[in-house]
Amino acid sequence: MAEDNIAFPYNAGSFIISAESSAKASKFDDLLETSWNAAQKMGYFNFNLEQMKSRVLPGEHLFVTDLNRGRGSLRRKPQSMMSLSQPYDSERFNFTKVNKREVMLELCNEERRNYGKERHVVLINVSPIQDCSVLLVPDINGHLPQVLTLPSLELTIEMTLLSSQRSLLVGWNSLCAAASVNHLHFHAYYLRHELRLRTEPTTQLAGPCHIITAWPVPCFVFQLEHGDVYSLARNIHRVTEYLHQSEIAHNICLTRGSPLGEGKHGPNKHTLRAFVWARRSIFGVKEVDVFNVAFSELMGHIPIMDEEQFQELTDHSAAAQLSDTALPPEQFQSVRIVVAKLFDNAMSNNSSNDCHGTEENNGLLITKVRDNVEDRLLFLYDSQDLICHPDCAEGRNSKFDETLQSRWDEAREAGYFRYDLDGMSTRILPGDYGFVAQLNTKRATHRRQPQEMMSVAQPFNPKNFNFTKVKSGEILLELCKDKAVKEGSRHVIIINVSPLEYCSILLVPDINAHLPQALTLDALVVAIEMMLLSSKRSFRVGWNGLCALASVNHLHFHAYYLNYKLRIESEPTSLLAGPCHLLASWPAPAFVFQLVNGDVISLARNVHMVTRYFHDHEIAHNLFMTRGSILGPKGTAPDRTTLRVFLWPRSPVYGEDSAFQLLSVKSVDAFNVALCELAGHIPVKDSEAFPLMTDQSAVEVIRKFRLPDSRFQTIQEDLKKLFLQEL
Repeated sequence: MAEDNIAFPYNAGSFIISAESSAKASKFDDLLETSWNAAQKMGYFNFNLEQMKSRVLPGEHLFVTDLNRGRGSLRRKPQSMMSLSQPYDSERFNFTKVNKREVMLELCNEERRNYGKERHVVLINVSPIQDCSVLLVPDINGHLPQVLTLPSLELTIEMTLLSSQRSLLVGWNSLCAAASVNHLHFHAYYLRHELRLRTEPTTQLAGPCHIITAWPVPCFVFQLEHGDVYSLARNIHRVTEYLHQSEIAHNICLTRGSPLGEGKHGPNKHTLRAFVWARRSIFGVKEVDVFNVAFSELMGHIPIMDEEQFQELTDHSAAAQLSDTALPPEQFQSVRIVVAKLFDNAMSNNSSNDCHGTEENNGLLITKVRDNVEDRLLFLYDSQDLICHPDCAEGRNSKFDETLQSRWDEAREAGYFRYDLDGMSTRILPGDYGFVAQLNTKRATHRRQPQEMMSVAQPFNPKNFNFTKVKSGEILLELCKDKAVKEGSRHVIIINVSPLEYCSILLVPDINAHLPQALTLDALVVAIEMMLLSSKRSFRVGWNGLCALASVNHLHFHAYYLNYKLRIESEPTSLLAGPCHLLASWPAPAFVFQLVNGDVISLARNVHMVTRYFHDHEIAHNLFMTRGSILGPKGTAPDRTTLRVFLWPRSPVYGEDSAFQLLSVKSVDAFNVALCELAGHIPVKDSEAFPLMTDQSAVEVIRKFRLPDSRFQTIQEDLKKLFLQEL
């Protein structure tokens, strides 16, 4: 692909927040139309649109239908899609392989940190849907699969706001939802006809999320508020991330329209509407019926390939075919409930919460709340309470430490644990790695029956055990950010009834959303902030993925205090790319990130980029957070501390093998290999093996679960491309 394409630089001042129907074309519109018309004159398309006919179908929905014969017979052969998590395959067609003449321009946000490093390319759609039919390919050389990422959503919203035209439609189809190429891309084109969904009344579901049910396929709807691109992108991403992890096919569309909640012909106001449809999946190669059902058709614009069908199509028949794509009512109701729980609902909290027993100490609040008949202990905090450098406070408990330890001790005295840790033996194994081995046989024999895991992307199953089913006495407290009692998402800390160490707990982010054990950006933010609420360097937080010895498929983190120093706290690292470091001198190599200038969001984003890659490529993985020295070679700022986050891609453990390892004292190995063990803390389940264990024997067990060197090298190269920064 040629590198001398037209760059379109822009910044936040370039955005057109409110576009009138009669607005003049923007600079972006002019360039797009000029470039597209030039490509058309040069014959770069598979067909032209000169003979295309259009009709507005009389009836309730006012569908706009086009006769577009070429879309059926003169387009690239669609790829076969069998899963929403299907990995990117560089051997198949992707957009780096297009003819250089198909490249129109590149979007360059001058204010973005990666300006000039990522190539966000706009291509002609050689099988056009309508005028100026183009494809936006974010980070084209990143070789991303057709899975929505937060940065790609931000970019797409920005491109939409560069246009002054209400007629611009921007859309995206997931795998198994009519995407024909598994390389991240969005469609965009101008549709001069008005669409009913641009002004359709909406009902608020929860927080910023609205819903439209008076449509053949119901949809969730969001809008741009105060020009805040990031918040809109994040709201959309919350829903699409849940749908992706639940293997629910989905489509999205962005277009100008009236403010949400307004009447059908509300006041002369305009906003950017974002629609998200959860729908039935299409497996294999999509087959054409009267029309395909993708984002355009769901929006009410229906291209048809056959003239007879074009003439015969009615409002009723079109609505009926769209309805066949909708989820079964009971499944959509379940999705609707989960999506509602993803967002705050202040009205619900105002009416149901009765606060009492508030205590204030050093700016931190511990508040007891009566929620219906349940007493909830809330730990309220804000960014000022996060302890980024605990050196000066070492030895002293923070308010969070005091509260956590007090509540955990109360639960222990009340008998909620399956065993106690009294008399647990500890050995520091002499050798290169300083492993901390602890004899904990009951961890294998006195624990819940582990669930069988067959895929990193296994959906949440409400029939299995999950943390909404624990006893009320196992719940210690809830974390509430910004000292706001009226939080919709409940981030709950419960005891680990089969404890690893002192104050062994589980953090369950957004417990009632029923999220599977796959890391989300929001969950990472909560976990990092919980880590920073502690002043103790001994406080550790970790996470096991599915097929990486997670025993419950309900999103949760482990945390505990370990009053022994771990070698990885100060182990030297080498820079891989951007913020990503490599720990290569360890029995299982890891990717490592650190907190910089207290920026929790950036750290969470960086970690999530990697874990999302692992998830999409079906790579089992574990995570561990600990205080430690600044990343870099030996001797790099030894007296300065940071928060280190380690990510291990590893060999998976499937089904019954996982349960056997977790439960069997006399399995082949003396210990399991999960988050603790990879970090150098080794709970040993075999009392006979414990006194005989050596540094070398521990290394041999851990190395059984490291990936083959060739596989790890491939991952390493892919992550370099993800961060796009030369070494």
